[in-house]
Amino acid sequence: MTAISLPISDRQRAHDFYTNGLGLEPVGPLGDDNLPEPLRYDIDGTSVLLIPTGGFNWAIADRQLATSNSVGCLVTIGAATDDEVDDIFKRAEKAGATAIVAPTRQPWGMYAATFADPDGNAWMTTSMPLEDESP
Repeated sequence: MTAISLPISDRQRAHDFYTNGLGLEPVGPLGDDNLPEPLRYDIDGTSVLLIPTGGFNWAIADRQLATSNSVGCLVTIGAATDDEVDDIFKRAEKAGATAIVAPTRQPWGMYAATFADPDGNAWMTTSMPLEDESP
C-alpha cells in the first residue's frame, strides 16, 4: 500500500471535511466512534490516512509537526476539467478549507487551486492543459 499520512486534531471534523467537502468515500471498518478506523480515503490507488496528532507524534518520534501556517507536504487531486477544479475548490471552502491560491491558469499551462484543510494540511487540485493539437 502506498499511503500519505496527514495529522488531524478532530476525527469527526476531518471525516466531515473529506467526505462532504471533497466528496471522497471513506474505507474500512467502523471504530468505536462510528467512523472508519483508521480514517482512510483511497485516491487513485493511494491511501490518505488521517491520523490524530497523538498517534502521528508517535510515528514521527522527536520531530515536530509543521505549524498550521507552514507546509511540509502538498497533496494533489487531479481533475478532468477546469470546471471540476473550480467545483472541488468551492466545495472545500464551503466545508471549512482556507483558500491559499484561488483557481487560476498557471504560467506553465495548468489550471490549479490550492487550499488548506481545517487542520492546515495543504491540498492542490489541478487539471492538465489540453495537448497541443497543432501539426
